[in-house]
Amino acid sequence: MSAFGTPTTVKVGYKFVNKGGLIYKKDKPEFGVFDVLQCTVKGQEDRYLVTLRTEGETAPEYSVGDPVTYNSKGTNNHNADTTLKVFQVIGPFQFLCTGPQLLNG
Repeated sequence: MSAFGTPTTVKVGYKFVNKGGLIYKKDKPEFGVFDVLQCTVKGQEDRYLVTLRTEGETAPEYSVGDPVTYNSKGTNNHNADTTLKVFQVIGPFQFLCTGPQLLNG
């Protein structure tokens, strides 16, 4: 945990791509994102390690295969939306997604 009560994870082979933003599933509440790390896997879609802000939040009910939308700006500007797919649920506030090489925004 960081000093601010937000989980921190360091994964070898991942690079930092964005701090903040929102993530949501169609017709479900949105969740605040703490940070997003990216790993490129040759011949496959890129993988994104998404860590959510946890203070005062309930955990999202995301399952493997769920499409989710990540808005890197944390606004209703849909130009910043990127569709990702849940690849693995690591914990209640952290999951691995697959998606395009570049995030919009």
